[in-house]
Order: sequence, then structure tokens, then C-alpha cells
Amino acid sequence: MSMTIRSFIAINITETLRAEFSEIISVLKKSGSDMKWVRPENLHLTLKFLGNVEIQKLEAIKTGLKNALSGNTSFDISFEGIGCFPNFRKPRVIWIGIKAAPDLQNIYRDVENALFPLGIDKEKRSFSPHLTLGRFNSTKRLQVLTDIMTPFRDKKFGAMRVNKISLMKSELLKEGARYSVIAEFDSDP
Repeated sequence: MSMTIRSFIAINITETLRAEFSEIISVLKKSGSDMKWVRPENLHLTLKFLGNVEIQKLEAIKTGLKNALSGNTSFDISFEGIGCFPNFRKPRVIWIGIKAAPDLQNIYRDVENALFPLGIDKEKRSFSPHLTLGRFNSTKRLQVLTDIMTPFRDKKFGAMRVNKISLMKSELLKEGARYSVIAEFDSDP
């Protein structure tokens, strides 16, 4: 039996943004709604969820990503607005929107193209960059939560420069997921 690692490719956010989003989660928690909130240290922008990957495949993934991402220059992304997938009436996820530079779409495409030859299927849905704050267990106290979210719906939160992409490991523990960096790929300075 081959060993696998649950992994994904992400852009990790700055400590400043982490603190800001952590504040927002604290405010939203006051609704008493039935949510599983993302722990502040786990907040990130997922580029691609890989699922369980065989350990021996990791080297090929690292090489593929390194080749695909070298030559990309760093770029800025900004965070604005808050919303729900698929919508506010039947929400499953609360997210912070990411105003995507074309560069982000390009990086996403490069990642997809680099992994495809390794047997990792391309995403069927179109890429809609976001930062997940929490997932709904039920719609209990949904109205209260939606009211609290209203002032944040169009709020501009801040921006950051993206100069590295991370291959992350996800361990599912009793107390929730724990993420750690397997490898980082820097863009050219």
C-alpha cells in the first residue's frame, strides 16, 4: 500500500490580513449561527485541491510546479466584499472575495497545465478566487448572520503582493485541519 498525503496548492496570506479576517470571523460568530469557522492560521486562497496524493508523486508535482511558476512575476491581489456560495438563500460557504488580477488567472492556468500530465484532472468549474471563512452546518440563525454580514458586503479589506505559491499538506485532526507547507515556489523578484 502506498502512502498518501492530503494536499493542495495555495497562496498564503499576510499576518495583517489574517488578523483582519480573524476579527471579522469574531464579529460573525456573534450571530450564534451553526457554522464551522476556519481557524485564522488556516486562512488561505486555494489554487487547486489535490486530495490524497501518493508520496512518490510529490517530487514530480514539485518539479512541475517549479517549472510552471518560474518566470512569473509577483503581483497584487486585493480582498473585497463578503458573500456565500452558492447564494445567500441556500448558503454552504461564507467567503471573502478576491479581486483577481489577470496574473492570478494565469498562475491558476499554469498550475492546472503543469499538473494535468501527472494525471491530475483539470477543474471543471471556472476558477473563482476566494478566501473561505466558514462552512454552514445548518441554516440556524441565518438571518441574524446575513444582517451582520451586510456592512461587509462591499467592504475593501486590503491587498497583498503575491510572490510565492505553496504546496500544502492538510492533516485532518480531531480539533480540525492542520496545514503545513511542503514546498514553496517563489516568483522572480
